[in-house]
Amino acid sequence: MENIWGPQRKTGNMEEESLREENRKAHEEDERFRMTAVKAAGQVRQRMRCATGESDEVIRRKFMLPERYILTLMTVETLGQERMLLDLMAGGRLGADLVLCGRRPRLRQHHLARRQQVVDRRLHGDRRLALRTNFIYEYSPEELSAFFRMADGLVYLPRKWGRVQPVVEALYAGIPAVLSDTRRNRLTAGDAARYIACPELDELADTLDAILSDSGLRRQVQGCCLRRVERWKTPDDNLRTKE
Repeated sequence: MENIWGPQRKTGNMEEESLREENRKAHEEDERFRMTAVKAAGQVRQRMRCATGESDEVIRRKFMLPERYILTLMTVETLGQERMLLDLMAGGRLGADLVLCGRRPRLRQHHLARRQQVVDRRLHGDRRLALRTNFIYEYSPEELSAFFRMADGLVYLPRKWGRVQPVVEALYAGIPAVLSDTRRNRLTAGDAARYIACPELDELADTLDAILSDSGLRRQVQGCCLRRVERWKTPDDNLRTKE
């Protein structure tokens, strides 16, 4: 009997076409992401050209930053990250102080405002935690880059909508980073970071202990960071380096 629907396409061909379409979309997404990372890297390099050790110390005194600290950036997704870090400090399991960077939220950013209020209440209720935590709201891009350069490590665990800028900043600063296990983070940092899929307190504590106490690991991370940032240079950057 004649098939009134016309000839059927073979399932294998349909699967191959679907796979090619997925690969095409993934390639386009990766290319858009690469351009974003290159732009972010260019901004970081520009700030690094103007930075000096003396200027970093001025910024340290301005914000009263401790000698050793773990840096983290608050987003609308990272409340669990701040809670875990504060729990580690409260339990005596974080061998450094904590610097939390956030922005004073506008009225429409009510989700971020609620998250910052949770952290504020926790600090107000524990004087010992408050003394070891710097919550910085207002800072310039140049000051943020200095925070990275002086930090002992970065913890940045957004579940989905993480930004590439903090990861690129950590690479150029040569500091160990603990990142959420996302495709975007792995494309940016590669083997220069430690990834945590489902953050747990013990896993985060062990990772940060290694970051703070193992000088060999820190040197290894710095080497990985130097190799990784080469991916985000443009031909113009190479010309400026030779000059």
